[in-house]
Amino acid sequence: MSDFLANFILVFLTALFLKSFFDSYSNPQKHFTLTEYVTLQPIGDKDAPQQTPAKPKPLKPKPETVKVIDEEERVLKTDCELALKKLGCDNKHSKYIIKMTFEKHSPKTVEEFLQKAFV
Repeated sequence: MSDFLANFILVFLTALFLKSFFDSYSNPQKHFTLTEYVTLQPIGDKDAPQQTPAKPKPLKPKPETVKVIDEEERVLKTDCELALKKLGCDNKHSKYIIKMTFEKHSPKTVEEFLQKAFV
């Protein structure tokens, strides 16, 4: 008895699904395209104007700044870096100390750099 009842319900639901499917398939007003579904426009309003996003403004190229470091300053910074490494500073810390010291002061020798850096 329960098998008969389960099969009857299954056939009834299948018939109901097929009837509603063919009714909606034969009615062209209920059809919608995938683009209408994705853009979330009302299904019946196919002639609605679509909003297009504004074009982004082109970026202005940044002017390139060229740092001119004379040979003496480059050699002095290299010597200062080697002196800091000999004193036990790691590479990252020594570059930071060199950068900060040369921004605040303008040492001419390694001895002057060490005095300004650690005072």
